[in-house]
Amino acid sequence: MRLIIFISLLTFSVMLQAQTITQQEKDQCNSYNKTILTLQRQRVSNLVAFMRSHNIQSIGYNQTNQNYIKLLPGMYFTRRQKYPGVTIKKHPNFPSAEQGAYVVGVLKGNMPYKNLTFNVPVTGHTFAMFLSNSGSLKSTGHTDLEMDGNAYILPTSLCLFYLPHQFKPGTRDYVDYQSTIVIPLAQIQKLSDSDRKEFHRLFYDLNGGLK
Repeated sequence: MRLIIFISLLTFSVMLQAQTITQQEKDQCNSYNKTILTLQRQRVSNLVAFMRSHNIQSIGYNQTNQNYIKLLPGMYFTRRQKYPGVTIKKHPNFPSAEQGAYVVGVLKGNMPYKNLTFNVPVTGHTFAMFLSNSGSLKSTGHTDLEMDGNAYILPTSLCLFYLPHQFKPGTRDYVDYQSTIVIPLAQIQKLSDSDRKEFHRLFYDLNGGLK
């Protein structure tokens, strides 16, 4: 009986400790998140400006001709680094004539951090990945991109956070479909070598660090 009481008290103590976060931690968390979001919004703005100046056409996720990718609305931890990640699958009707596509996505909502009472706004955090439709082209994204069956689990810019494993992604909808686009590879292949290089720099900067 004493053992049961001891275990119960220990469990309660661990739960209480896990749910504790100081005001200083909250302030640091919000300040750091604001810094990252400002950086990501600028990176998205730079990419969009480049696309407009080079007449690169994208496809909105909800458009009827969007048959390139499928995204799960929720988020899940990657296995290796425990980063909050988005699940991306190739659409079963992916155009056979298209070799691949670039995906740029944005998150929405709030995500619990360290406990269930302190939420961090994640609206504006991003993810970016190239999804190949050819055996000669490799699908690429963040360095911690993971393959899970026929799906990819791609870390978002939340991985730039300090202690990213402290986030608690749930089953709620985090992917902002309205702000997610697909850029067919054919749109990029028409660019000059120097412009393709610049596009790739801007695109993969979305998964870059704090610089």
